[in-house]
Amino acid sequence: MKFFAKLLFTSFIFILLSCGSTPKVEEQKIEEPEVTTEYEQPTTEEVMVVDEIIVEESDEEYLRSINNIETEEVVSKSEFEFDKAAILQKIEELSEIMENEDYKSWMNYITKDSIAYYSSAKNIRKAQKMLPDRTIQLYGIKDYFKYVFIPARKNRKVDEIRYISKNYVKAVQVKKDKSIVVYYYFVRENNEWLVHIPEL
Repeated sequence: MKFFAKLLFTSFIFILLSCGSTPKVEEQKIEEPEVTTEYEQPTTEEVMVVDEIIVEESDEEYLRSINNIETEEVVSKSEFEFDKAAILQKIEELSEIMENEDYKSWMNYITKDSIAYYSSAKNIRKAQKMLPDRTIQLYGIKDYFKYVFIPARKNRKVDEIRYISKNYVKAVQVKKDKSIVVYYYFVRENNEWLVHIPEL
């Protein structure tokens, strides 16, 4: 009987030890670390807004240029870009002509109407009266080129163009306060931009 009790006690201890030594495995959830960056991916709506701003900025000068067009003629953006490039090229060439006081070459950049008007003795006298320096004498269009046209435009910067009509354009400098200074008027004649000097 003692033997049976001892065997039963030993078996009980064995079972207890066996149960306690088996570790319980729990399922663990592995969490990925949170990745943070300085740049946040914009939503679709934000991308659309940014795209609109970029388009508006790229079209801003074009819209300014055609804003005051007096006729119902349509000037496309590609036409505007072509015209602006052609006019700025003319101004660059005129800058060299003015630097060299090259009167003969200058005449090739002026409209026939302007040449006829400023070749008139009567109109040259009008221009003479408008000069701030009364000691300067104008005897003809060559003097007008030297004493009026060059001083008013030499070393001036032209930023943009403004359409008056599809074939008549102002070349202007835009100041910080958004006001403009007009340095040239250009007329398109036979697909070429020529300088028009306004009548007095």
